[in-house]
Amino acid sequence: MSSDVVSLGNPDAPAVVIVPELAVSARQLRPLTDAWVAAGRRVIVLDLYGRSRPPFDYSETIADEIPAVVAEAGRGALLAGFGFGGHLALFAAAAMETAPPVVTIAAGIPSDEDAHKPTLLERIGLGDLARLGDVGRVLGTKRDGIAADGLADAARLAEVRTRVLAVGIDDDRTMPAAAVDRLADRLEVPVVRIDVATGARPDAHLRWFEAGPSQVITAIEAWAAGSVG
Repeated sequence: MSSDVVSLGNPDAPAVVIVPELAVSARQLRPLTDAWVAAGRRVIVLDLYGRSRPPFDYSETIADEIPAVVAEAGRGALLAGFGFGGHLALFAAAAMETAPPVVTIAAGIPSDEDAHKPTLLERIGLGDLARLGDVGRVLGTKRDGIAADGLADAARLAEVRTRVLAVGIDDDRTMPAAAVDRLADRLEVPVVRIDVATGARPDAHLRWFEAGPSQVITAIEAWAAGSVG
């Protein structure tokens, strides 16, 4: 496994592969990963921290890195993407011949107005993108249509053929429920859509995994077991 991959827990337990938000390191996710290990999962984190700089090319992550980690995780794995990582997880799943179930957490398509606010890009680790002014190329919200390599890429999202759970986080001002809905609506497979209260405030986007990881894990595991959706 590469140096960007962190593996925790019993190697024989069913795994969850986590693709985090770019602004969040594997170390910062420890409240979530420790809680998931305690719940009986092996946790594998593809740490993307520090990759939010030009040229903003995530093609290798989508085509090679995520599929390789999923293959190493073995049967029964879940692929969970948080924020920007949720889009990358979906794109990777679309490219896989046999993809695991995908969970997106606080991943969405912000409104055209909000997507062009530098403060939003700073929060999710794409401040350099905001300063370059090329927001639409990555977020896919250019006013003249969907950017081919943007996170709202309808063609690629339409190729997802696995089960999907879209989790919104209450009080997430960065990716509110409407943004999560926009992403879910672009998928052609049935999507189970839930919102989870974690108690994180004032903006839960970069705090939910510290304040309320158990609530999110419980909801995801209920879905994975087939008792939700």
